[in-house]
Amino acid sequence: MRALLSCILATGCLQPAGYFDDLRDAHADPDGDGWTAAQGDCGPHDPAVGPYMPETCDDKDNDCDGQIDEEPEDAEAWFDGDGDGFGDATAVIVTCTPPESFVAAGAPDCDDDDPLSFPGADERCDDADNDCDGLVDEDPAVDAPTWYLDVDADGYGSSVDAVTSCAPPSEEWVLNGDDCEPTNPDIHPGVVEVCNGEDDDCDGLADNPPISGDSLWYPDVDRDGYGDAAADGLCEPEPGFVSNNLDCGDRDAEVKPGAVEVCNDGVDNDCSGVAEGCEWPAVVNLDDGMRITQRTAGGDGFGSGVEVSDVDGDGVAELLIAEVGAPPVGAGPPGAFYVFDLPLDSTPTVEDAVAWRSSDDALQYVGQRLTSVDLDRDGFQDVLVTSLLGTGAGFGEGVLLVGMGPMPSVGASIDDHFTSRVHHDGEARELFGRSLAAVGDVTGDGLPEVAIGIERLGYPSQGGAAVVVGLPSTDASSVWDAAAFAAFGEGSDNLGWCICGTDINADGVSDLIVGAPFRSGTGQALVFYGPIGGEVGASDADAVISGRAANGQLGKGCSELLDGNGDGYGDFGLGASGDGSGWVGVFAEGLSSASVRADDATAQLLGTAEGSAGYFGASVHSAGDLNQDGSPDLMVGEVQWDPLAARVWFGPVVGTWSDLDADVTIWTPSEGGGYLREFHGGDDLTGDTVPDVLVSDEIRDEGRVWLVPGVGF
Repeated sequence: MRALLSCILATGCLQPAGYFDDLRDAHADPDGDGWTAAQGDCGPHDPAVGPYMPETCDDKDNDCDGQIDEEPEDAEAWFDGDGDGFGDATAVIVTCTPPESFVAAGAPDCDDDDPLSFPGADERCDDADNDCDGLVDEDPAVDAPTWYLDVDADGYGSSVDAVTSCAPPSEEWVLNGDDCEPTNPDIHPGVVEVCNGEDDDCDGLADNPPISGDSLWYPDVDRDGYGDAAADGLCEPEPGFVSNNLDCGDRDAEVKPGAVEVCNDGVDNDCSGVAEGCEWPAVVNLDDGMRITQRTAGGDGFGSGVEVSDVDGDGVAELLIAEVGAPPVGAGPPGAFYVFDLPLDSTPTVEDAVAWRSSDDALQYVGQRLTSVDLDRDGFQDVLVTSLLGTGAGFGEGVLLVGMGPMPSVGASIDDHFTSRVHHDGEARELFGRSLAAVGDVTGDGLPEVAIGIERLGYPSQGGAAVVVGLPSTDASSVWDAAAFAAFGEGSDNLGWCICGTDINADGVSDLIVGAPFRSGTGQALVFYGPIGGEVGASDADAVISGRAANGQLGKGCSELLDGNGDGYGDFGLGASGDGSGWVGVFAEGLSSASVRADDATAQLLGTAEGSAGYFGASVHSAGDLNQDGSPDLMVGEVQWDPLAARVWFGPVVGTWSDLDADVTIWTPSEGGGYLREFHGGDDLTGDTVPDVLVSDEIRDEGRVWLVPGVGF
């Protein structure tokens, strides 16, 4: 008792207030997790918190290590490669906050590369397990078609027997259920009605047009005894109907079978489908045609280029004629081209031109070549013309002038319209622009291009070049800066003598054909398959067509032709004016290899000593459809001393023929020599609906252009 009293009285034996309460709490386990505060429980009232407790994603320090939500055991994240909200259970990270492209663990994605396949997705008919249930294309699929039982095997089923599933139950089920007579194979949609009282085509009506059969009745509007060939026949006659449909013009009683054919009236008077008695003559003398003359004095090179195109955008084509060596109307340096309104109904001279573009002191010999094409595809034709020997203003030896359509109002000089220039600062006599052609979209950029030949590039070695340019800027630019593609010749190839473009391999992109008449001894045509770009040499051509004979000069003439056989392969013609008396080949079925001989042409036309005194094939041109038979025709020109001749073959042109076999020979006495080189055929230039022909001789009498009126319907 004395000791106890002494302890109580001694201040050192006394504990602070609450000491025993704290001591009790430190050794208590109120949350029942087996840990006390004295043992390190940092959350004594939370059974999920305590030393060595598993870390979970709950913003708590579950294991009392001073860190929150680190390495949680309940928070896997799976990579979601297709972004459909479900992840790949084999691509796992552990985190409470999944990064981009990861999702919280859950139901696994059975195809993490397909955003349409995940647990719970709609099943589709796509050969995939969209809903991840282990089955493919099972019912019900959201896009499953309806199948109909086709009992009569006519391709149409009955709407009565229908199932919806990704696949048909059997081969007897089809996707169309519109058969109105499911047991009769002769009755179903698409059948042409016959006169039988049945609804053959399942449109709800019986014996209604269109109807097939021999005993039908047709309206005879003009009361000439012949029914309308364009009308539907009926099973029963009505007033004014007849039992034939032979009238090709049932609004005109003078047009009917047996009527007299009237030439060049635009009508098939006798409904025969051919212009009987209105065929082109075998021989045409140009002196009997309409001659478009240059001025009576001072002209030179009239007809160096001809083009028919709607250049002013009024919906009616105009005629453009170049005169490379002539002073313009008035005075000035040589070179001009002229615009004439169509149709022509007289014998015009250049004074009748409604507009003209002339040379100026900086640009001489404008009009060496010209063409038109809608470069920017704005619906208007743009005019391009070369100046062979431009001088001054840094333009050197050649200029391409571009006038963007539409051309301004006619009636005066249009010099100011040509605001874009592409120039060549070359050596003398390199002949920039001796060839110029619209070649289609050879670069694959969606816009058409033109190609320019520089046949003597590098003179005097004359390797030559072909340059492709597209839409030019309004500023004067070097041809090499403007070039989208350039091919260079070697030695004395004279590459670029002629150029054309067409889709030879039917891949939807135009290809480039370039003549090199002095390459490899025989002459060659080089083919560059589009799309093309950059700079290449002649040896880089994708395909080579070689001539038949030494010094045959294959590539002196070339031209895109219309697709005569309709096979989709672009047709083109090549001329070899030095091959004997001349040779022309038509290539209409693509090229079989990268190395082709001229003999492989679909058609061959041979000059003869009797028919061609010289250089048959110096030019090759499409002639349109002169005889209106639906097949494109071909025209071949030549340099010949007496007489001058151009020859026309009516399509389809196949096989091997001589110049004496031409369907039409167009000629004129040469009177000392000439050059029938520039042609245009297929357009109606006189307003009678019949296609006509333009022929030019730029040498004789300072140049002539003839319009040969067509003959036909």
